[in-house]
Amino acid sequence: MDISTLLNQLFPKGYDRTQGEPLALMEKSHIPMLLIQSEHDGLIDFSCAQKFMQKAESLGNKCELYSVIDKKNTHSWYTAGMFLETREENKGLDKLFSWLEEL
Repeated sequence: MDISTLLNQLFPKGYDRTQGEPLALMEKSHIPMLLIQSEHDGLIDFSCAQKFMQKAESLGNKCELYSVIDKKNTHSWYTAGMFLETREENKGLDKLFSWLEEL
C-alpha cells in the first residue's frame, strides 16, 4: 500500500488536507518557538521550516530557525540518535538546551 492509497482511505474525496497542516492551523501565540531543521533532511525540505517561520513572524509570534548544516543531522537523527551524544558533541542539541535555558 502506498501513501496515496492510505490518505484516500482516511479522508473523503475532495478533502483539502492542507487545512490540517500546522502552517494552516497556526494562530497568534505568546509561546516562543525554536525550529531545528537540517538542510540535508530527506523527509522535510528546509523551505518548509522557512515558510513556517515566516507565517509565525507574520502573526507576531516569536520564532527562531536554527539551520543544521551537519549532514549527519537529519529528521531520523532527531527522532532517535541526537540524544546519544553530549551537548559538546552535537551543535543542534546544544542549541536546543541553550534556547530552553534562556526561557
